[in-house]
Amino acid sequence: MSQNTLRELPGTEGENTFEELDSLTALNLERNLIQTLHADAFIGVRKTLTSLSLLNNLLPDFPTAAVSSLKELRVLDIGFNLLTELPLDAFKGNPSITLLALDGNPLATIPFEALSHLNGTLRGLSLGGRLSIGYATETSK
Repeated sequence: MSQNTLRELPGTEGENTFEELDSLTALNLERNLIQTLHADAFIGVRKTLTSLSLLNNLLPDFPTAAVSSLKELRVLDIGFNLLTELPLDAFKGNPSITLLALDGNPLATIPFEALSHLNGTLRGLSLGGRLSIGYATETSK
C-alpha cells in the first residue's frame, strides 16, 4: 500500500481497512500522505502484524493509540515524518519491538521513559537524519 497518496487510516467508525486479513504479518504504508491513524486503524491485524512501515508520511504526532494495539509488533519504521516529540508511553503496548527506526524526524529529545518499555527486546535503534539527539532522562526534566 505504499505510494498511494493515502491521507488517513480510518478505524471502525469508518471502514475497517484490514478486516479479515488475519494472516497479515507485514504492512508497508511508506511514502503516502498519512496524517492521521485512528486508534483502531489496525484492529483487524492487531494479533498478527509483526512489521509496520510508516516511513515518509506526514504524521505530526506519534500514533500511540493505533500502534499500542499491535502486541506482536517487532519492527516499526516511523522515520521521516513530522514527529517533534515522543510520548512517554509510545511503546508501552509493544513489548516485542526489536527494531525501531525514528530517522529523519525533527525530534528534540528521546525520553528514556519512552524506550524503557523496550528494555528487554530492543536490538536495533536508528536515529539518523534530522534528529537532534538530546537524550532526556528523569533528572533532566
